[in-house]
Amino acid sequence: MSLQIIELDEYIPLKLAQEKIPIEVGKYLRKQHGNKVFVEFPSIGTDNCWRLISRGWVGFIPLTQEITLRLVPKVQIGNLFQMLEYAYGININFQNDLISCASIEDFYERLAQLLALRIMKRAQQGFYRTYISAIEHSSCVKGRLEVKFINLGKLS
Repeated sequence: MSLQIIELDEYIPLKLAQEKIPIEVGKYLRKQHGNKVFVEFPSIGTDNCWRLISRGWVGFIPLTQEITLRLVPKVQIGNLFQMLEYAYGININFQNDLISCASIEDFYERLAQLLALRIMKRAQQGFYRTYISAIEHSSCVKGRLEVKFINLGKLS
């Protein structure tokens, strides 16, 4: 049993031989992931082949232990951050570190690495925390009670 990865480029139809995907797997794909992948079953109109089209999603869809769909974006990975900056009006400072990504796996790996580095840097600087004072008449203490002890020196 070897893993078969079927690559689907965004919005580009892919024809597969009828034997490549069992009918039950095709039914599952259409029912569970029909919003991500257009599925056309083998018929006379498709020359008895499967016809699959990625609907703009990116990632992996495991179908069985042997078959996985890989949904690939039509744009280069490096352009994704430029598109995010434009679409949401945000400035992503670490863009140059991600430009050299060749695959979606490389993109995720670099993104995770950058996120970890940013978290470690933030941890060194200290995390911001604040407490909201609330006054309530109650017969018991709720929440957290922070008590500061004063050193009075040695008591005799």
